[in-house]
Amino acid sequence: MPTPIQRGLNVEAWTASGSIEWHLATVWSFELGRLVLDAAATLYLDQEITLRQACRVIAKREKPG
Repeated sequence: MPTPIQRGLNVEAWTASGSIEWHLATVWSFELGRLVLDAAATLYLDQEITLRQACRVIAKREKPG
């Protein structure tokens, strides 16, 4: 069962200079957030992808290389 939360989780793709290039999704459970992060990492191979709640980074896929 998904874990409900009070504030949405954002999945974002980042530029090499450290700015958000794409806001990919907002989800309302940690489980779904992790699935979206993993899917985004397969689509945006050359970018860092984060799962964040406000300024807190919950999970990150580092930029390859």
